[in-house]
Amino acid sequence: MDLKQTFVIKSFADVMRVHSFLGQHHSDAVGDNKPLVVKVDQKEETRTKAQNRLIHMWFGEIAKHTGDTPEQMKFLMKKKFFASIIVRDNEESKEQYDSVIQFKKVIEQMSEKEQNHYWVQYNNLVKMFVKDHLKTHKATTKQLSEFCDKIHDFASITLGLYLTCPDDLKWVIN
Repeated sequence: MDLKQTFVIKSFADVMRVHSFLGQHHSDAVGDNKPLVVKVDQKEETRTKAQNRLIHMWFGEIAKHTGDTPEQMKFLMKKKFFASIIVRDNEESKEQYDSVIQFKKVIEQMSEKEQNHYWVQYNNLVKMFVKDHLKTHKATTKQLSEFCDKIHDFASITLGLYLTCPDDLKWVIN
């Protein structure tokens, strides 16, 4: 019997949930000569660190659904959603982003034969932009919250995938 549980207590109703859980499982645990162990601690993790853990878990879930790797999903989600958030809020990133977009427009004006060579360079430039400017651990709580929303919406609307949110991380999105 696996009783491992994590409870986040933000209200008296949450205290009652823990009390009920202990009441339900105390007898069985003592009967098995494996008494319950309760650890009480205050949440010290910042919301952004918890958000970061949550989105990385989601990258894995989406990757499993699409057949990609979690790293590929992280790159794609950052490129698709996080870039617009960071570019909107950061002037230096906006300038770099605009340069990447201008390079793309120049390539699109070239002949098809010329384009092939430059698309490789463009893709490398995009990878560099994502790596250098789109760091989730440097984002604000508000930026990560918006990113979480976009990932969640994309998964449910576009992929038809329900992303899980463990009890110990539900406070992140509330």
